[in-house]
Amino acid sequence: MATLARNTAWLTVAKTLSLSVYAIFGLLLPRLVSMETNGVYTLMSTLLFFGSAVATIGVPTILVRTIAREPNQAGQVYADARRTLLLGSFVAGFCVLAYLLVEMTFQGGLGIERCVLGFLVCGIIFGEAFGSLGEALFQANEEMAVPAAWDVGTGLFRVGFAGCALYFAPHWGLFGVFTSFLIGSFIRGFVLPIKAEARFLPNGLPKSNNKRTKALMLESLGLALFQALRMLRNRLDSLLLGLLIIPIVGLSLLETSDIARGLYGQGMRVLFVFHALTMALNSAVFPRLTRLSAESLVDPDSEVEVKHQFGRVLRYQAWWAAPLAVSVFIWADPIAGWFGEQYRYGVEGLVGTTGGVLEILSIVVLLDCIGGPVGMLMIGRKEMDRKLPFFGLVFAVSSIVLNILFIPKWGILGAAWASFGAALVEVLVKIVLTKRLLGTAKLMAGSLPYIVLSVGISFALIKVFPTLLESPLLGSSLFICAYIIVSGSFGLIDSGITDRLRRLSHG
Repeated sequence: MATLARNTAWLTVAKTLSLSVYAIFGLLLPRLVSMETNGVYTLMSTLLFFGSAVATIGVPTILVRTIAREPNQAGQVYADARRTLLLGSFVAGFCVLAYLLVEMTFQGGLGIERCVLGFLVCGIIFGEAFGSLGEALFQANEEMAVPAAWDVGTGLFRVGFAGCALYFAPHWGLFGVFTSFLIGSFIRGFVLPIKAEARFLPNGLPKSNNKRTKALMLESLGLALFQALRMLRNRLDSLLLGLLIIPIVGLSLLETSDIARGLYGQGMRVLFVFHALTMALNSAVFPRLTRLSAESLVDPDSEVEVKHQFGRVLRYQAWWAAPLAVSVFIWADPIAGWFGEQYRYGVEGLVGTTGGVLEILSIVVLLDCIGGPVGMLMIGRKEMDRKLPFFGLVFAVSSIVLNILFIPKWGILGAAWASFGAALVEVLVKIVLTKRLLGTAKLMAGSLPYIVLSVGISFALIKVFPTLLESPLLGSSLFICAYIIVSGSFGLIDSGITDRLRRLSHG
């Protein structure tokens, strides 16, 4: 438990720091570039997000899972993984460029700017893939300090240089931004694997061969399809906006889609903090859950520990995610106003505002946070590998269908509602899977007290002090302080957190 707490702390602190840097960049971006340019940034960021998932094709997760179960296989699986990621990076690059080609053709012709940005994104994907390989080796050995530090360092480098490029060389536009990201990714992709190999594989790597690499690819195929399809559910709305949005009168489809993505993407970037913190916690917990799940097959007592750890992680997720989601929901419009009047009040001829998107997506990310530990449980069970693509397909299809129905009718709000519908489908499926994998679905109900408490405290606070609705910083600060006090009074704060705080206060 001490190791788990330490790893969680390292990753949470690192993600919080790196996210703070990206959050500042996200706040400044709308003030430094036009809404249309912000929309192009959203497109490229989405392709980068999706391409990175395709490039890794589930291999880092398989690496962690295999080493957690069979530490003696670390060198061999790492060597095979490195070779597999090289192939995956080329496949991802092809997918990114192919999508750009299709969208530009559909919108009326090729654009040199987007083509160049597309190639920069492909380079970033390559660097991120190999960085993830080194990070996975640290994660498999439950040592998160080094990759956490590099996350912060490279995040500062990327955002710092990108911000300087926009401020001092605005004529570079997004070229300067993504070039900075490319350099940072290459540094991380080069250094982290070297450090990981020196730390855990000092005797060198065995040779990889075609047979073992093929076996690894086959093992990761189910997980790869699941992650890619799951990514589609999570980011498909940003892509389909460019194809399904109804053009504003007097503007082309290309211009309208850039504006729509600018409004929608700004809301997504505010809420990305939830996903990043969730991924930090899940990454710390994954090796432990995987090991316990493997042990439970031969030791029934380990199954009890799996349920205990799962329930604890779920409650921890809900404890911090519920008040943050409620805060974003309540103060969505003022938050949107920080980016500019158009983000708060919208653009004439286009349905929806960034504030409206934030209200809907705040609920979406709360559902995703609660369902996150179930995803780790699914991936950690090897017997689920062949079933994962089916669940991924269900999640992706629900998103595709809802986006096709909603975007033409309700614009960016339609994309947000489609995301909500797909997230609801996913969490319902995960409740059923929890019952199947752990023998009970009651553990999922552990998140409800935190949601009820967050809603109740916020309602009471706004009822007593209605002027706080236009003061997001003060209002959310008072709300979160009240939430921490009340949740602590009712014993809803995880004992691991309180014990650590107590040790720090006495240390």
